[in-house]
Amino acid sequence: MLLLSVCAVLLVFLPGCERSAPAPVRLDRGTIHVGIAETLDGVPTDTNIAQLLITRTLLHHGFHLAPASEARYRVEGRLTCTYHKELKMTLGEVEQLLEHQWLAEFALTVTDRGPEGKGPEDVESFSFPEPMRNGRTDPELARRDIRRRAATDMAKTIGRGRIIGDAEVRQLLDALQDPYDPRGFDEIERDIVALGARAVPYLLEALLDTRPVRMVGSYPDLEKFDPEDLKVYHLADRMLSDLLSRHAALDLLSTETRRLQVITGWTWAWEDEQGIPDEYRIEREARGTQVADTPY
Repeated sequence: MLLLSVCAVLLVFLPGCERSAPAPVRLDRGTIHVGIAETLDGVPTDTNIAQLLITRTLLHHGFHLAPASEARYRVEGRLTCTYHKELKMTLGEVEQLLEHQWLAEFALTVTDRGPEGKGPEDVESFSFPEPMRNGRTDPELARRDIRRRAATDMAKTIGRGRIIGDAEVRQLLDALQDPYDPRGFDEIERDIVALGARAVPYLLEALLDTRPVRMVGSYPDLEKFDPEDLKVYHLADRMLSDLLSRHAALDLLSTETRRLQVITGWTWAWEDEQGIPDEYRIEREARGTQVADTPY
């Protein structure tokens, strides 16, 4: 779950921008039902974080919620979190608690029931290769964070799978890390933008990618910086500007705080494009006050 302390984020329209492209139509990939059971030491959780985050991700990918009996796609499974141990450190005669550690395991299936649910049926299964371990000093934060981290990984894994994933977009983004690819990153950007709305969910994810771009290409003032300063998230921001006809003013001097604000701003813009239900939108409270000037 992306929970940020957000200052005002302004995504402005740039009519006539040289790199701009028409805003994409709403992405529509069909109906989906999500049913994820989540437990802590065998007890169902009060707030099902896995259900929330996986549903939100699928809504970003253009799916629309429907009852299980009506949905073409079904995502069903469980997230099981169990207490592992107290991790402690001993210095002389003093014992200090470092963190409360939890383990997470998940197993789920993605089912495509075919057009109108009439088959042929296609099923894809997912699970962690081994339990995920996560810990925090505060017990309550530890119980929350193991679920949030596991659910985030689950959502990403589904989004890269055979049924839900878009291999073409992923391959183009992965190419940004290949210094031997003969293409420049400008060409990769053009190819991704040409794919339209289907690329947007992956670009939102790429805003979190802090790896340097390993290709050559043109970017404003890049010659004044170390090439390592150009990160994947800089290009993701530029491609989102092209696709959504807005501008977030992210550049090579932008701070980490600014980047986190931009992530939230772009997510809001896509939520508007998709008409995502309020209960699945991020930072709803902040949006009502701190960013009232964000254009829609």
